[in-house]
Amino acid sequence: KILVGASGGPDSVSLLHGLRTCFRDRLNLVAVHIHHGLRGKEADSDASWVREFCESLGIECVTRNIETDGWSAPPQESVQMRARKLRYGIFETLVRERAADRLALGHTADDQAETVLLNLIRGTGRPGLAGIPPVRPIAREGEATVIRPLIETSRELILRHLRDEKISYREDSSNQSDRYLRNRIRRHLIPELAAYNPGIRDGLGRTAEILRAEESWMESEETRALSSITLPPDEDGFSVSIPQLLRLPLALQRRVTIRILRGAALTAVGFDHVETLLAHVRNSARGGPGGERRICLPGGVVAILERETIRFLPEDVTEP
Repeated sequence: KILVGASGGPDSVSLLHGLRTCFRDRLNLVAVHIHHGLRGKEADSDASWVREFCESLGIECVTRNIETDGWSAPPQESVQMRARKLRYGIFETLVRERAADRLALGHTADDQAETVLLNLIRGTGRPGLAGIPPVRPIAREGEATVIRPLIETSRELILRHLRDEKISYREDSSNQSDRYLRNRIRRHLIPELAAYNPGIRDGLGRTAEILRAEESWMESEETRALSSITLPPDEDGFSVSIPQLLRLPLALQRRVTIRILRGAALTAVGFDHVETLLAHVRNSARGGPGGERRICLPGGVVAILERETIRFLPEDVTEP
């Protein structure tokens, strides 16, 4: 059973039509259309169009509305980022409810190129430059996965196919707005870069593919390193050996520190958090004067630097 994200745009229409055409009755397809409540009557019309398109293919269509009461993105998020989180939450719920094996999404090679550039502009490490994974778990629990069958297919080829097959689709007017950074990258930056390298989209896609493979290897090294520096947990928290941590290459020091902080409930880990903590650790190892011994981190976590260990504790169990 495969749930298919169906916005009504050319990518999702091509994906849905292609899965039905190529596999006929070998797949149990269920289209999922999510109404974000942001474009008024245009979005209402999209939802109706998707239902009719699915009916013409003989595919069940499930529509879900995102509640817009109090709709606003946190200061650090754009409206699009907030909508994406809510959208994936609905997808995960439906995957569980429908006992689906896969969630198919219509991301293309163009989306991949845009994502790599978007992450680079915002500032990122290897995971961000690895772009959109073709396959990934839908959630931490369960065996269902997200698949992106069109991730190596250009939008130009998809549009040409839809024209040749006389298949209609919907255009989201918000995609033409320069209000959103991704749109500006797609509409202006990539065409400008194409003047220097006509194959810029393919090049960015290859870069992401190379870095995904390297990232997978780095994750295995990170797991091995983390097990070598982590001490047995105590009742309130856990500790890390400072000498063992500092023996690691700098790249691994940073990666295991990120993993530790995320595991300690500090989910919004930034480069500055990691570098600040490592600087205190190095200063403490050198016996430097004025080294911070109690470091308060966002998310209610405290790092306590002892002689040869760092203890990570919830703030409410540490001494004032």
